[in-house]
Amino acid sequence: MQCGERKVEVKASCYKEDGYMGLSCTSQQLSIIDSASGKELGGQSFKPATLEQGDSYPIVAEKLGDAFCAETPGKQKFIVTMLSNGGNCEQCEWAEIYDWDGKLLGASRDKKKSVEVRDALKAAYDKKAKNLGKADLSNIYIQAQ
Repeated sequence: MQCGERKVEVKASCYKEDGYMGLSCTSQQLSIIDSASGKELGGQSFKPATLEQGDSYPIVAEKLGDAFCAETPGKQKFIVTMLSNGGNCEQCEWAEIYDWDGKLLGASRDKKKSVEVRDALKAAYDKKAKNLGKADLSNIYIQAQ
């Protein structure tokens, strides 16, 4: 996904699990890259959960969804990724907010959100914010036909 001078990239190792629609991943990396230099600025590596009985491989629980980049009227830029772990509950779907330099600021599900995270969430969803790019990252979980 391209966001102005930033590129948001996902790399994952995934496989088809019997009885499950879509792909399961054993590793997953979200990278925020400076488009001009190609330098990785930040991001996050998602670790697989402990191998449970019946699992073939340890699986990363977090699934990426929509991602977007926004610039506030005050010229602050944020990258927001939506995640879920497959459940249907308050803590099962959340947003993670990165600053323009790729640093993870926090998540919407954090019990104690920093002022920076609260401000970023508010700004990112502000109708006055400029959309710098948007994409659905969940297509990595769709099995190729």
